[in-house]
Amino acid sequence: MKQKYLCGKSLIVAFLSVFIFIVALAGVAYSADTKKEYRKTPTGKGSLTPKMLRACIKMKKKLDQQSEDAGEENEELKALNEELESMAETIKESQEKLDQKDKASVDEHNKLVQTYTAKQEEYKQMVESYNGQIGQYKKMVKKFKKQCDGQPYYEDDYEKVSSEMGYGLK
Repeated sequence: MKQKYLCGKSLIVAFLSVFIFIVALAGVAYSADTKKEYRKTPTGKGSLTPKMLRACIKMKKKLDQQSEDAGEENEELKALNEELESMAETIKESQEKLDQKDKASVDEHNKLVQTYTAKQEEYKQMVESYNGQIGQYKKMVKKFKKQCDGQPYYEDDYEKVSSEMGYGLK
């Protein structure tokens, strides 16, 4: 029996058949990965892209930090407010006992009022700063809810991005 060798036209046909088969296999694996439907804009149809997930995670981290900072500042405001209330009571008592003829008593009372007035100004500035922070926080929460909260994403994308960043949405 004589062996046959592929040559010429037969070799090309065989090569093309194998090549097409390999490309088809690779195409199946490749297309399975590309069947993901990503959105083109942050609020569009489809799932969040890895880049969008990264932006959402950054936003969530910033929101968490702002929330923590606001809580701390709120505690400072409460403490300063309590101090002001206590000072107001002290001033009221001082006013009731004040001897207008005693210069030292009057000076002491006036010093209390000056300190109280300075603390009120400090409190007012802190409240303005706090309200500004809360305003920015609310805007970011609104943006987060619109672009990230409840939005679809691919779990494998999320796992990869969150492990890279060391932080997540959950």
